[in-house]
Amino acid sequence: MATALPWLTAVPGQDELPLGSALALATLSVGLYLKAFTVQAYILSFVAVLFACVKLRKETVQAAKLAAREEVVSAMAAAKFDVKEARVAAREEVEAALAVMKHDVKAARVAASEEIAAAMAAIKRDAKAAMVAATNDVEEAKIAAKLDVEEAKAAAREEIAATRAANKLDVKAAMVVAKNDVDEAMLAATKDVEEAKVAAREEVETVMAATKREITKARVAAIVAAKMDGEEAKIAAKKEVEEAKVAARDEVEAAMAATKLDVKAAMVAAKMDVEEAKDAAKIDVEEAKVAARDEVEAAMAATKLDVKAAMVAAKMDVEEAKDAAKIDVEEAKVAASEEIAAAMAAIKRDAKAAEEAKDAAKME
Repeated sequence: MATALPWLTAVPGQDELPLGSALALATLSVGLYLKAFTVQAYILSFVAVLFACVKLRKETVQAAKLAAREEVVSAMAAAKFDVKEARVAAREEVEAALAVMKHDVKAARVAASEEIAAAMAAIKRDAKAAMVAATNDVEEAKIAAKLDVEEAKAAAREEIAATRAANKLDVKAAMVVAKNDVDEAMLAATKDVEEAKVAAREEVETVMAATKREITKARVAAIVAAKMDGEEAKIAAKKEVEEAKVAARDEVEAAMAATKLDVKAAMVAAKMDVEEAKDAAKIDVEEAKVAARDEVEAAMAATKLDVKAAMVAAKMDVEEAKDAAKIDVEEAKVAASEEIAAAMAAIKRDAKAAEEAKDAAKME
């Protein structure tokens, strides 16, 4: 005991001042060892014993010191025992808290992994749905483009058929008009020829009638002259008759030649009119064919342009659908990565909190 507390040993032959300082140091050391545990009663009793020891005589100081030492030793033992129990209890509480925190961290990690798995599954489902929707949009766009192209082709075919039918009708009408013109020209030519023949016949008949009248007159004059002059009158009458016959023949031949010339001229004019009508009809038919070809080519070019425009629009719709699908997938990936990063940050924060709690428990 004396070796444990050398500052409590008594020195014979000295007054009460060293004893008081020793007692004060003892109280300070006991207060430092006991801290805030349940040793306040021991301290009070020790102080009371010390104050009682001061008043005692020197003969009883030694016995008081021994009693105080024993009480201090027992108090220190009790304090050490309480400190050990407190440390054990603190360690158990810290271990329990750490176990609870580990369990919470594990549960948080499991929940975070489940949430991440659920988020990834949802993202995959959304991505698959987006891809399916995109493929559906692309297929619908392709089908719509095909339908538009087919409709454009059908419309173009109908327009081409309509233009061809119209052109055929125009050609047929032109041919009918040309035939009508040719028929009218032929009729006009035949009418002109018949009129020329009739006029020629009338002229010949009039000439023959006039010749017959002159012949009869010459015969009458010849008969009269014959009666009057005899043979001379007969000869003169014969000459006049012959001359009248020759003149009549010349006039008839001239009338017939003129009639033939008129008929030939009428036939040539009719043929020329017929040829001109045929040429005009051919020109009209060629012009109608050229116009029909131009219209068909224009319709085909417009149809090709419409088909190209429809194909370009369909391709643009398909590209836009693909771009929208890619954007949706990228946004889903970004959202998934952000959710994963947020979950990992929450797990790291929980782990940091657990580490800080461990450090705090160790410090305590």
